[in-house]
Amino acid sequence: MKTNYIILFLKGIGKFILALMLIVIMAIVPMAFFAITSNLLSGYEDYVIYSTPSISFGIAIVIIYIWLLILLIRIFSWRIGKKNQTDTKNEKELVNIVNSETEKPKVIEFRYKNQIVFTFILISILGLFYGYRTFNVITEDKIIVHNILNLSGKVYDYSDVSEIYTGISKDKDHNLYYKIELKDGKIINLISASIDSDNDAYELSIEHIDEKLLQIGVRKNIDFTNLSKFEDKDYNEEYAENVKRILGR
Repeated sequence: MKTNYIILFLKGIGKFILALMLIVIMAIVPMAFFAITSNLLSGYEDYVIYSTPSISFGIAIVIIYIWLLILLIRIFSWRIGKKNQTDTKNEKELVNIVNSETEKPKVIEFRYKNQIVFTFILISILGLFYGYRTFNVITEDKIIVHNILNLSGKVYDYSDVSEIYTGISKDKDHNLYYKIELKDGKIINLISASIDSDNDAYELSIEHIDEKLLQIGVRKNIDFTNLSKFEDKDYNEEYAENVKRILGR
């Protein structure tokens, strides 16, 4: 009896660990997959900052997450199906009888299912297309804006930047934000949901861009409203100093 309890206990722990692993996979894999593939598919290799807006990033992540979930469900269903292949002949005959009696409703259900699948696949394709083709690239001398209206990218010079807006965000994390407004009114947040830079510490890349913009006389607006909340956070000291330097403190 004790041996059985120990086996059940170990199986329970195993299932718990497996569940934790799946949670980690579901949380990390979609974001990592998008970040890596987005950079590769963009075609850009040399840049100071590569950023994907929160909306397009979120849409792409949700779609990837759903397809990953579908894949996992299919795998588990396949495994369960293999265990249930001991159905008796009578059970199969009963299923056939039920199917024959409800043939018309099943055809309707099948057609409806196909429509749902087709619609979801179409939405997924459009969503991923939007997510992968909406991003901003900042090089040493250019700002390139990609979206579904400018698939090849709209190119701006640094001289096209009219103002800088930076400070500490109001959200619970109180992180740095750094936005640039272009002369045509477009505003780009360089620090977005997905960001890659030519430096391990992206804030150093932001500082580099900031210095270049200030050198050509771009006006910089700094909001210190939430600075005290940022200072109360237990951030890495080096990161905190880099942020304060960007804010001129």
